[in-house]
Formats: sequence, structure tokens, C-alpha cells
Amino acid sequence: MIIAHPDCTYIANSGVSWLDRDITRWKKLYEACEFFKLFLNHSCEKIVIENPIPHKYGLNWIGKKYTQTIQPYQFGHLETKRTCLWLKGVNPLIETKNVKAEMDLLPKNQSNRLHYLPLGPERWKERSRTFQGIADAMAMQWGGA
Repeated sequence: MIIAHPDCTYIANSGVSWLDRDITRWKKLYEACEFFKLFLNHSCEKIVIENPIPHKYGLNWIGKKYTQTIQPYQFGHLETKRTCLWLKGVNPLIETKNVKAEMDLLPKNQSNRLHYLPLGPERWKERSRTFQGIADAMAMQWGGA
């Protein structure tokens, strides 16, 4: 089984505006999509690829829309971060502990914490972290006996 978390820097919708600001990012986008497709087109029977919402150029070059989107609040975390999953040979992930109603009571800067992180050298790392509840669900539901 392959569970891949390829770099999303050039594919994610959050970075699409940078394509017109820095012409070198188009080549990096193409390279990122080619790397992504190595997982997508692999012969392994069970594949999961995780990435944020892609922009239209990335999606076009990848050539296949995601199978499922999930949110951290579906797995016990009081936050939003819509995440896409491309699935092959596995069932869609089933939520384990939906806390959306509780999360909706929080101020937006808390429920959308990742969107409000200050700029800095470690910001990318925190924004790309897989939530433990999601990782646990993946292990339990796809890990086998």
C-alpha cells in the first residue's frame, strides 16, 4: 500500500496567485504534477494520495480529480483544513468523531487557525501536518488486521 503526501507548494489552490508573479513557478508546477502522477499511476493495488484543494492548472496536469474531501473536524479536531484524497483500491475514509457543531462555536481565527498562522520559516511545516485523528482513521480503516 502507498499513502503519499507529495509536496503541495505548486499544486495547491492557495498558491495559484503566485504563478503570475513568478514565471519560474510554472515549470515547478509541471514537475510537481509529474511527481504526483508517479503515485497516481503506480501499479500498486492500494494507493492513497493526500493533498489540499488543487488549483485548476494542477488538476488539469494531474488529469484526475480527487475521490474524496475530508475535514479535521470529522476526526475530532476543532479546526478546518479541507483535504483531498485520491483513492485506488481502498474505501473512502469514514469520519470517526464529528465535532463540527462544537467547532462552529469557536471564533473564526481558532477554527481556521492554519489560515491565520503568521509568516515564518516553520509556517509550511505546521500547515502541512496531518492531524492525528485523520492518521489514526487511516491506520484503523486501511491498515488491515
